[in-house]
Amino acid sequence: MQTRRKFIVSLGTGTAAMVTTTAIADERPATARPTTKLVETERSAILMGYKEDATKVDRKKYAKYQLGQTCAGCFLYNGKKGEADGLCTAMYRRVVPTGWCIVNRPRKPWNVVKLQAPRAMFSC
Repeated sequence: MQTRRKFIVSLGTGTAAMVTTTAIADERPATARPTTKLVETERSAILMGYKEDATKVDRKKYAKYQLGQTCAGCFLYNGKKGEADGLCTAMYRRVVPTGWCIVNRPRKPWNVVKLQAPRAMFSC
């Protein structure tokens, strides 16, 4: 006959074993980043209008494109200056800094943001 105490102890050891097994089975490091580079011929790149050379973007098809926009100037691009490619958080792949896609959002300098002074809660 199984008592409540034995059941609770077995429940705790089973949970600990499951957590340990899961940690061992997951061989990826916690900071795993994609290493594959996005290619223009892939389906996701075609859907996003991605071009490795921003000067070759079809301006009629993508009216939002402005001359000079590149992945390096997008706030979704996480690459260091001088690197051959960097991580795009929109596509979760590596892209070249000279590329462009429809998700491109220019970086805004932090000093441009206007902060408002807090209002008084009670007026006297």
